[in-house]
Amino acid sequence: MKKLPCDAHPLTMVLAALAAVAASAAACESDPLGDGAPEEMQCDLCHGNPPDAPHPQSQECGLCHGETVGPDGRLARDGGSHLNGSVDVTASGCDVCHGYPPPLPHIQSEQCHKCHGGTVTADGDIDDAGNLHRNGKVDVAAGACDSCHGGAGNPAPPPDLGGNVKPDSPGVGAHQAHLADATWHKKIDCAACHKVPAAFGDPGHADTPGPAELNWGSLASSDGATPAYDFKKHSCSGIYCHGATLGGAVFAKPSWTSHNQGQSACGACHGVPPPPPHPESGECHTCHSQVIGPAMQWVAPDRHIDGILDAGY
Repeated sequence: MKKLPCDAHPLTMVLAALAAVAASAAACESDPLGDGAPEEMQCDLCHGNPPDAPHPQSQECGLCHGETVGPDGRLARDGGSHLNGSVDVTASGCDVCHGYPPPLPHIQSEQCHKCHGGTVTADGDIDDAGNLHRNGKVDVAAGACDSCHGGAGNPAPPPDLGGNVKPDSPGVGAHQAHLADATWHKKIDCAACHKVPAAFGDPGHADTPGPAELNWGSLASSDGATPAYDFKKHSCSGIYCHGATLGGAVFAKPSWTSHNQGQSACGACHGVPPPPPHPESGECHTCHSQVIGPAMQWVAPDRHIDGILDAGY
């Protein structure tokens, strides 16, 4: 039987490993503050620098362990908290470990409980009873649509995902102008321009970066219209609702971010009257009495801009 070299003998290797561990431990115990420790002695000798996730991946240890590590990264002499048998955490403020809120594409809201209700309470405190904080995964319990955009039961921005509230922000734009109750046209819903998810985790919803995808519904494409949106100019074109298939429209390419009262006036989407072959008469009720009365009052506004041309003589 062939003999192993002395330095390769299993017992020798075990003894060498034990000696190395003992030496490292002795170095730590004899010199807990790091003064005079060998150059090769590093923080990751005993733990990662930083430890593996879910520990925050930052080497600014003093942010959370201020009694153990100083701002310069050296072990704090006066704290006495290193190798004391416990992990000393003195962090204050959520943004020590992650943004508050995290940067985009995370929703720019500080109402964390709306999506992380098992982790954060409504008053912003960590819910320790749930044991969901720093458990190695992001716990999301998405609520209603207005938890992320819109508010007060209305899913339409403002605010948008970035926290913007003014219409000149594309994420806000004319959402409210479209979804608000109107006295002169059929109510428009989100599905006219977007694929509305049945659940938060549905494909094409929160799994892709902004801006939101446009999936034109049947109303926008009625009468052979070919709707489109210019993401650079923030304007619409080819949309049935704005007279793409009619004639004489003044605002057939309306701005999404610059509101103009004229965009909702008669003549914005079609001529008054539309050009020939439409009859050259402004007495709309003569042919469209199901929708508008003789004094140009709306009789059935829900039948205006509904994808169907109501005409009778």
